[in-house]
Amino acid sequence: MNNQQVAHLWASGNKASGKGSNFYFEGDTIYSYGSHFPIARRITEGFYLITERGYSNSTSRHISCTRRAIPSFAKVFSVENRPDSTFETIREEKMSQARERLEGARTRLEGVEGKNAFSIYENAEKLSQFCEESMELFGRFYMHDNSFDCSSQLYLGNIKTECLELMNKHKEAYEIALAKKQEQQEARNAKREAKFARQRELEKMEALELVPLWRAGECNNQWKLRSLPPMLRIKGSMVQTSQGAEVSLEDAKMAFGFINHKILQGIEWHRNGETCQVGAFSLISIDADFVTIGCHKFTIEEVKAFGKLL
Repeated sequence: MNNQQVAHLWASGNKASGKGSNFYFEGDTIYSYGSHFPIARRITEGFYLITERGYSNSTSRHISCTRRAIPSFAKVFSVENRPDSTFETIREEKMSQARERLEGARTRLEGVEGKNAFSIYENAEKLSQFCEESMELFGRFYMHDNSFDCSSQLYLGNIKTECLELMNKHKEAYEIALAKKQEQQEARNAKREAKFARQRELEKMEALELVPLWRAGECNNQWKLRSLPPMLRIKGSMVQTSQGAEVSLEDAKMAFGFINHKILQGIEWHRNGETCQVGAFSLISIDADFVTIGCHKFTIEEVKAFGKLL
């Protein structure tokens, strides 16, 4: 099984396990190379934890593959070490980070003059955001497990209040410094964007040239096709996407009957009690422009073209 398929199956939550190249998942956790390096954990369909740790280049690719497979509507929280740790362990890590960052901020502020207002404001803002995200994470832990102790949110709230006071104190000096910095950055961005726009144009031209080969089953380079909307093809007894996921032709036919009926009737559909499986993946929604299955968002035109293939 290729690694893209492994990541998509894990993110869908419809399989108990799956294995690719030094990349696998067991239950709700997906790993790089072995159980010593958990990358991410699926708590619910819309709630995931992912590690902040890095390692080798291949593990970085595994992490990137995992992130791409997580549905765009899901909330993803970073954890310092292992996403498969208990909620209590993750809470203690977050609290320790908050205490260390607050102590570091207080140390840096001793004897600081107005010329450093920009860094003071930015550090306070980042710590405030960290506290807010941690409080939201703890609230989600509680919703998932009512026995989880949320009392530490009060401490985080106090840190956030202290940060906001610092931000207000240095706001005027910060805004002056920020305006100058933004002006310089905009000039650099304009130059860089022109370069990247040309690069994207060339990548898209190259990708468009590969489309006929991919549809004919003669190209498997999903990376070069990433600049285009996801596509569908039939290869043997499987239906494959240009992003590396696949389901059996039989499963695809069954799901297409349901999807095509909604499209022909002009009915918008969102999963709400009624479900439709597409192999190991779930149909999320159908609207006037797109059909969303798992983390793939297919255009209506692509789905109709696929129907002709069937």
